[in-house]
Amino acid sequence: MLTGRDAIRASFKPASEDPNFTLTPQATRVEADKSGELGYTQGTYSLTTTDPKTKKPITEKGKYVTVYRKQADGSWKVVADIWNSDPRLSAKK
Repeated sequence: MLTGRDAIRASFKPASEDPNFTLTPQATRVEADKSGELGYTQGTYSLTTTDPKTKKPITEKGKYVTVYRKQADGSWKVVADIWNSDPRLSAKK
């Protein structure tokens, strides 16, 4: 779990240096509460990075939920974010 701006930035530093890094989210649901102060997006993602062992691109697919809170200036900021990788299927023996 990451908490705070510095921890979040540090966790993304390796990705920013990876030439194969791509993150493609696809929202499947976007909703806000009745007050218009909180909202969330839910969907799937595809993440490509470089495999440290083979040095070749690898792709992970999964699901995510991101929660936003409306700020006084009308902008939205992320207050919670979680993602889960889809299980990898293995070949039957």
